[in-house]
Amino acid sequence: MGLATVETSRRNSHSTDASLLHSWQHADRPNGMEYEYTWFDAGFRRILLAGHDGRLSHLLFEHGRHVSRFALPKPAWTESPVRFREEIRQLRAYFAGSHRTFDVPLVIEGTEFQRSVWTAMIEIPYGEVATYGELAKAIGRRRAARAVGAASGSNPISIIIPCHRVIGASGQLTGYGGGLDTKERLLKLEQTAILQAASSTSWRHQLPAIAES
Repeated sequence: MGLATVETSRRNSHSTDASLLHSWQHADRPNGMEYEYTWFDAGFRRILLAGHDGRLSHLLFEHGRHVSRFALPKPAWTESPVRFREEIRQLRAYFAGSHRTFDVPLVIEGTEFQRSVWTAMIEIPYGEVATYGELAKAIGRRRAARAVGAASGSNPISIIIPCHRVIGASGQLTGYGGGLDTKERLLKLEQTAILQAASSTSWRHQLPAIAES
């Protein structure tokens, strides 16, 4: 399958809608773009954000597999913190446990199969997990769990395309480009936020009605 690109546009709803992903066949287009980048400090790791034409193409943990393998950021890229203010605002809210979905324009390179896997990943709810086998079934490729794992490992936009929510068939955490410790941290962050929200709602429901005087 040839290289293609997936784009998402800005949205007004509060949930990630994978159906808005679309592609075009221009394998050489990203190579001619002027990339911008910046770093976001998540407290435990720095995160590289990069993109072009106002769209995010990379969101990767420092010292992770992709950053090291491809020597990112590239020398020709321009550092531009201002360009990524909105992405950083949403990341800060995510790590604070108050933001569950992202609304930023994306552009990603990938094969048709990879795009189908990434689209299925976007549909995994916040705080929940799915196995590689379940994703394979979701895209109509029941026997392709291993290939799904490879596509997950090639995901260039972590967190937003939540490959950290994909686990092994046994329920164990498996490979993650940012490291298994980071994968575990992200899952715990989301599950803790859900529990805290549920607890808050429960307490509100238990408050007695106060009669008007």
